[in-house]
Amino acid sequence: MTPDSSKDGFDESIFDTDHVIFKNKDLLKTGHVPNADRIIGRDEEIEKLGRKLNDAVRGLSPEDVVIYGKTGTGKSLVAKHTTSGAVRVAEPDVDLGRCYIDCGEDSTETQAIRAIANTLNEESTTGVMSPTLG
Repeated sequence: MTPDSSKDGFDESIFDTDHVIFKNKDLLKTGHVPNADRIIGRDEEIEKLGRKLNDAVRGLSPEDVVIYGKTGTGKSLVAKHTTSGAVRVAEPDVDLGRCYIDCGEDSTETQAIRAIANTLNEESTTGVMSPTLG
């Protein structure tokens, strides 16, 4: 029997931290947005989207934006990174919100609208309750 084995033969050493594959597994989570210095090769896209959101940070209606492309090219990353920056730099009197809809989870218009309402509406502040049906 090895020092790391229990009497039933189970090798407990497989749970040692020396066997971890990922240093920070949180980086793999779907909703994770890395720091700007970790986003490589998307400067132009971030800048273009930022320009489109310029009116929003000043309290005006922003331009409509459609982001499209192949899976895994960084669309969600760019959108999440840029919109979180827009919320941070919005003028003090501007209440800018943001909402990310995963159409894999919210695949109908009703589900998407409900997700937006649940994300952006603060019932305690507005007194408006988002309906759960319809």
